[in-house]
Amino acid sequence: MATANPSQVTPEALVDLLVPKDARISPSGKHIVYSCTPIAKTGKHALSSLWIADIGKEHSARQFTSGLFNDVSPQWCPLPADRDLIAFESDRAKAGESSAIYLISLHGGEVYPVTKTDNKKSIASFKWSPDGHLIAFISSDEKTAEQEAREKETGEAKVYGQDWEYNRLRCLHVATREVFTLKGGMLTSQILVGKTIQKTPDLNSAGYYGVKFERVELFTRNVHNVCQERFPGPARDLAWLGNALYFLAGASPDKSATSSVIYIMGINHNSWIRYAYGGTSCAAELRLRGDKLKALIQNGLSDEIRSLDSNALTFGLEWSGLTELETWDSLNIGQGESREDLIALGKQSGDSGRIAPTEIYSFEQWKPMCQLSQHGQALTKFDFGKALPLDCKAQDGTLPDAILIRPSDAVDKYSEEFSEDEAKPQPTVVLIHGGPYGRITIAFNLLYYYWVPYLVSAGYAVLCPNYRGGSGRGEDHASQARGGMGTTDYSDIISLVHKGISMGLIDESRVAIGGWSQGGFLSYLAVTREDFHLKAAVCGAGVTDWDMMSMSSDAPWFESELAGCAPWETTSSDIKGRQGSPIWNMKDVKTKTPLLILHGEEDKRVPVSQAVAFHRGCLKYDWPCEMVIYPKEEHRIGERKHVVDMLKRIRRFYDFHLR
Repeated sequence: MATANPSQVTPEALVDLLVPKDARISPSGKHIVYSCTPIAKTGKHALSSLWIADIGKEHSARQFTSGLFNDVSPQWCPLPADRDLIAFESDRAKAGESSAIYLISLHGGEVYPVTKTDNKKSIASFKWSPDGHLIAFISSDEKTAEQEAREKETGEAKVYGQDWEYNRLRCLHVATREVFTLKGGMLTSQILVGKTIQKTPDLNSAGYYGVKFERVELFTRNVHNVCQERFPGPARDLAWLGNALYFLAGASPDKSATSSVIYIMGINHNSWIRYAYGGTSCAAELRLRGDKLKALIQNGLSDEIRSLDSNALTFGLEWSGLTELETWDSLNIGQGESREDLIALGKQSGDSGRIAPTEIYSFEQWKPMCQLSQHGQALTKFDFGKALPLDCKAQDGTLPDAILIRPSDAVDKYSEEFSEDEAKPQPTVVLIHGGPYGRITIAFNLLYYYWVPYLVSAGYAVLCPNYRGGSGRGEDHASQARGGMGTTDYSDIISLVHKGISMGLIDESRVAIGGWSQGGFLSYLAVTREDFHLKAAVCGAGVTDWDMMSMSSDAPWFESELAGCAPWETTSSDIKGRQGSPIWNMKDVKTKTPLLILHGEEDKRVPVSQAVAFHRGCLKYDWPCEMVIYPKEEHRIGERKHVVDMLKRIRRFYDFHLR
């Protein structure tokens, strides 16, 4: 049973920690603006504040807006005369029920809206025009009085496809506050594509949107096809540099489980080609900053910031680190010998692999990195351990890797490296990332809801495996998720556990497992395979039957691809979907590992029926199991009280079975 210990962090302290996001360097190169928000909401609505920091000035970050509203997505105005003007999105008119773009000056003064404050539909994304006179944004139409009246009535029939909401590309003239619609007709299901507007070099055109590439002229509002053929999959992070359009999409663009790579399309060539990455690394983000294209690359366990100008053929390295970046920005100021290269980082790890909360740093060429914020200052007295990267050779010769975090008292205190000779095997929790397209490296909130720092603070080692199907290692690695559920993903995890045991770092007799989403699925699977004796398992929002996922999830195309096919695509004799489904193995399990099942009641991605089904099997076979359903929660648990409850439950559960 967990007891209060002043040397161990509390769930409340973790959940209330402010996390920096959306960092942007000012055009002058002197300041950074970013937003800050905790991982869960305390009241009915989410809250976020804006912060300002001075580049190169240690601990200069200070709160800029009150934090009483949801102030997010800050962007500096590029207009030379107004370079200290910041635009951001907020619900200031009516918390949780409104969305508008507001402006505020770095030098203070009144915050004022430039779009209608009574709009209920959220602004999906917005961007300044290069001259600072216009802001392009995407939102859906407000509901009519008739629609609202109809929704209030009970018993109204729901017709599939009848009330789909469409996002529309709009343009705001900042000075007059006039808003006009440039383009409509994009479905809500394509919002990931629709939200990535990028202004073009030509001020008379508004940009590109969607998987059908078009140019919209601002003043005539005429639409021109840049490419007649539709791109075969989703595209995002569109950026116009020189005479070419760059964007992120899948290496296998018609697939969902695929490595994210950079494509290029010549404006006058009517075709696209794959440009960079996807071999042994993945492109995570892409943005245009000044006259350069900036990219965040996942290269194995490292995050890299790379840069490309219109005269270069390859992306040059600007920064690299064995850490996960929560947020970042990069800007080049000046020309020739007076040029300055500036980088802003939201970095989650401390020195020498020691785990620390996310802080904002600035990095200037030829100068040491400078920590600007102190959001985690109150937690510095706690031990969140030290991270060790490790890898192993799988049965087929592949080298999966992982991050192992151990409490500091389990590490050789006289060395900056782990000492295998003096290593003491630790009770270990294997926590598995979701996705499956994702990757774990050295960070504070490695997975979700601060499970890792909370458990390490309590004295556990935590192993976070990177299994096949994830990101950071290219298309061959990512593509193995397609129809590969319960194959190499599972075997990679078991191989990495054995590697930790062979190194003397993991106590073989005290190993538990856990995870959320895809990690929850693999935790369910592990207790039905019995290849390794586990003391306990926490299965959060996990899949137990892949056929049912195709039939009930809000992303059936994705879940069917992971399963190998949908039930309606095969015959009754084909049981491919069952092979990776934990529920179909329950009857033959000899050693029943104690389970803690966690799930959100309103989960649309992995419906709660997945948890209920497995729990019913547990009741049938006297399998020790506790199931906890969080009311009103979707796939991501968002209420503070529920996240705190979750942390306390998993701690009690692991303490009972591993101590």
